[in-house]
Amino acid sequence: MRNFLVRVLAFIIISLALLVGCTGRQAVVEKVVDGDTVELGDGTRVRLAGINTPEKGEPCYWQARAALEALAGGKLVMLRALGTDKYGRTLAEVYVDGKNANVKMLELGLANRYYGEGIDWAEYSRAESVGRAGGGCVWKRDVLYACVKVRRDTGGFIAENVCNVTIDTNVLIKDTSASHRFERRLYMLPYGKVAISEGCREGNNTIALCQNIFNEGGDEIFIISKESGGLVGWAAYGTYAE
Repeated sequence: MRNFLVRVLAFIIISLALLVGCTGRQAVVEKVVDGDTVELGDGTRVRLAGINTPEKGEPCYWQARAALEALAGGKLVMLRALGTDKYGRTLAEVYVDGKNANVKMLELGLANRYYGEGIDWAEYSRAESVGRAGGGCVWKRDVLYACVKVRRDTGGFIAENVCNVTIDTNVLIKDTSASHRFERRLYMLPYGKVAISEGCREGNNTIALCQNIFNEGGDEIFIISKESGGLVGWAAYGTYAE
């Protein structure tokens, strides 16, 4: 019996050591680069996995950066490393006082979820729903939001004007990854429709992005007013559908 207990205890100790060695690292956040990137004291750049925040020059950029600064800036954090991204940055979940800062940014409505291996997708989806319901900055709605309904369509999306008003505004169109951004004019007659197409053929009722940006497995589209910074339209499909 004693030998059995010794073996069990040894197994637990070795397992914990391997877990910490593979996924856990403590470090101090020296600098907050933006809403989803920090720099450690040794110069390592860490990209918060599973989320995207607005880029510089976009609405909510400074709010997201300030929130992450308040959460992690200058603090000792625990990193759960999940590999590296195409820029060589460490992908990780960042824990502050035992709490997941990645998830917290979603709950604050200052980020949108971004599917990746190794994260609890259900938890990240729940957190984004909390951020949407709370009306966080990323989810702030323009006055036109009630009039614009967006749905998935072959080759892109359809935006429909459900109000008896003419909509004529400049918008920023982007996908979940936020690596694709398009500034376009959104013009719709009362009860009219506009196709947001990945194709290249522009028309009176078509906004042509001329680029494949919507993932086959699922994606989110954000249509953001250039004037107010609020959402004019939003839709999710596939993996990202509620």
